[in-house]
Amino acid sequence: MVRLGSSDVDAFWLQGSPRGPGPTVESRPGGPRGQEEQGQEGQAADGLGGRPRQVGAPERNEGEKARARAAPRGARPRPCGARAARGGASRAPGGRTRCRDGRCPRARARATHRRGPRPRAPHRARGRDHLARSPSLVLRGPGRPDPLPRRVRRHGRAPRQRRRRHRRGPRGGPRGASHPHRRARPREPARHRPRGRALLEPRDAVTQTACELTLGEETIRIETGEVARQAGGAVLLRHRDTILFAAATASANPTRLPYMPLTVDYRHRLAAAGRIPGSYERREAKATTPEVLVSRVVDRSVRPFFPAGWRYDTQVILQPLSYDPRSDLEALAVIAASAALNLSDVPFRVPLAAVRIVAAGEGLLVFPEPSRRSAARLEALVSTSDEGIVMVEGGGREAPEEEVLEALALAHRATESAREAIASLREAAGKPARSFALPARDEALRARVDQLARSALTDALAGASKQERAAATGAAWERVRAEALGAEPEAEVEAEAREAFESAKKELIRERLLAGQRLDGRAPDEVRSISGRSGWLPSCHGSSLFTRGETQVVATCTLGDGRSAQRLESLDGERTERFLLHYDFPPYCVGEVRPLRAPGRRELGHGALARRALESVLPPLEDFPFTLRLQSTVTESNGSSSMATVCGGSMALFDAGVPLRAPVAGIAMGLVCEGERAVVLSDILGDEDHAGDMDFKVAGTHAGITAIQLDNKLGALPLDLMREGLERARAGRLHILGRMSEVIAAPAEPRPHVPRAATRRIEPARIRDLIGAGGRTINGIRGATGVEIDVDDAGLVFLFAPPGADLEGALSRIDDVAGLPRLGETYTGRVVAVKPFGAFVRLFQGVEGLLPGVATSPGAELRVRVAGVNPKGKLELQQA
Repeated sequence: MVRLGSSDVDAFWLQGSPRGPGPTVESRPGGPRGQEEQGQEGQAADGLGGRPRQVGAPERNEGEKARARAAPRGARPRPCGARAARGGASRAPGGRTRCRDGRCPRARARATHRRGPRPRAPHRARGRDHLARSPSLVLRGPGRPDPLPRRVRRHGRAPRQRRRRHRRGPRGGPRGASHPHRRARPREPARHRPRGRALLEPRDAVTQTACELTLGEETIRIETGEVARQAGGAVLLRHRDTILFAAATASANPTRLPYMPLTVDYRHRLAAAGRIPGSYERREAKATTPEVLVSRVVDRSVRPFFPAGWRYDTQVILQPLSYDPRSDLEALAVIAASAALNLSDVPFRVPLAAVRIVAAGEGLLVFPEPSRRSAARLEALVSTSDEGIVMVEGGGREAPEEEVLEALALAHRATESAREAIASLREAAGKPARSFALPARDEALRARVDQLARSALTDALAGASKQERAAATGAAWERVRAEALGAEPEAEVEAEAREAFESAKKELIRERLLAGQRLDGRAPDEVRSISGRSGWLPSCHGSSLFTRGETQVVATCTLGDGRSAQRLESLDGERTERFLLHYDFPPYCVGEVRPLRAPGRRELGHGALARRALESVLPPLEDFPFTLRLQSTVTESNGSSSMATVCGGSMALFDAGVPLRAPVAGIAMGLVCEGERAVVLSDILGDEDHAGDMDFKVAGTHAGITAIQLDNKLGALPLDLMREGLERARAGRLHILGRMSEVIAAPAEPRPHVPRAATRRIEPARIRDLIGAGGRTINGIRGATGVEIDVDDAGLVFLFAPPGADLEGALSRIDDVAGLPRLGETYTGRVVAVKPFGAFVRLFQGVEGLLPGVATSPGAELRVRVAGVNPKGKLELQQA
């Protein structure tokens, strides 16, 4: 057998080949769909067009022969050499005749001689879907394939065949009758037609490996070996109509960085949902906030499992190629990234999985559709390993701690199948793990630095404040540097000595924490001192200053109308966001100097966490129709600045008069674990966070949790430690809420410069009356009162009144223009006409009623009640 090269098959289609006596082509399975469908048994390719026919079938069936014999002599079809006036022939240039149908042997011979054999269009035999298959082609039999026709395009697509016109049949025959020289061919039997088309694969057969896993009631398929074969590891994850691509690659040479350089980039392209971007350039640009948040979720899930000393640039790229709105891309992204890393040559051999748990109704749902999340009282995205919980990102509507623990336990059980599937896929198709050497270390130098650092840092870490400890630590490093390195050490030697110094500092802090000695002298469950102010910025709509220890936040709240809402474009379409929270972390808050740039990933992640904590306690839009922008600027930072944003933001919202359902506070918990020894810390400092093993942030009200976030460095946390952390967090949260209530405990009265807003609901049939011809009515109300007015299709009218605008006047005009009377309600009406039998009272524009037996004058105002409708359809009123 001879294997076809890329130059031989570049223009060949999967089905069909040029006519001729050359060798036959056989397809072998190699694509994702498994075995390639073969032709029906007992059929063969026709010599001309490659169309299947029954082997041994007669050229003309008996029905055609009988109809030809029964036709009158003048109506019998003539051969192609007959005169043009007879039957199915036409006069050609030069006086020759030509067959109209073009299918007789003579016509076919002329066509073949003139332009070569016509290739068969594949869509006529098998449909349009072959892209899912990648067969390898093997040439059987002697000889070489026929030369490619000139009319076949370069990429193998046959030219579009001209649609045959419905011609009249032979003379005297019915319209559409078959030509006498056309042989009857049976129709090809119906069979499965997969989606997509595929050309012949010019390379060797693709070796593809796949596995299936189950999350809840959903089945997920992971495939590898077909796409991105030059990447370190690549997978295609399929869930319903969603196809998510993930690739993991590491650089060939290590870096000199003192940490593990990992980059996770998630990007979605709107083409996956059949959309064109609405930007000016009509293409995707920088990463959006939702993309950054998904990237952070994946990064926080996989980072703890890289081996110590791994200094190779590692990148994980994720992109949905096809999107189904019923898929949860965040959970799928973690699974796909874990599979790609396990299949690559990166020494990452821990199967991870993620699932979203939603508490709705009376139970917990595993991997539900996104539509079930909007009304849930708890939703949490949980990453797990075989040992326990790895990462948590979620929120709720004041969910109790016990329900959160049940959701975490259920998530670990529900992802067991996914972890086993990834492990089996790694065994079947994974690359050998790359061997790498740890950087060369001067053990004598490190031991000398460690000895000097421990003696110098013992007193340096006893400072009461962050500034004192930083100054003492800096002086200790200078002494160690001078004693261990001398006057002018080499840069590489100094860098290694500095690394050893920081390692000794971290170990010393961990030893102190395990012994119950915190850096600032607090007990493990003690919260730092708290102070605050509200309304201290006079020109802002709402403001607060929240200070907890050495962490301080300035929060401001601004109220805007509906036009100030943010418009977002995603795979699910366009939507508007009426609650915005922006978190800023300037360099001066930690005593550093660096240029101000756009918000980074950390700032976007902290802002999203604080926004989730406050969003669930906001009033409904109909009760408070404002667009809210909460801005938090960290002016001092020594740990837990995101939770300080939650506390300061809650106070600023109260100061702006926002009727929150309850105040919200947040606290950050830490953990230090060495073997069997473990200690949980409340309200951790920055150095405790750096030296510890867990960062566990919990925000909520007196009733329950509204936001939760967990990161750890151990790789997995048992549920017992999670339970203890939640109990400590609840106690600390209640303490903080008590101190906040001393500053402001309820919505404040709006200041004079704060805008006002209101809503009115009118009948949809009256929307046209409110707008008026060409917007004349609504624009007139806007101009007369200074109030911005918007109305939606359901009849909900939003009114936004800047300082000095007449909100009450606008409401009165809207009621008059678009109001409708209700049975039994009392209204103030104006008399428009007086008759002997009563007075006509105008209630609304175009709505009048009869008040019988009342003698008054036109223009008088009366309080009337709607009593009903008379047989003529007129309102009947009673004097109130």
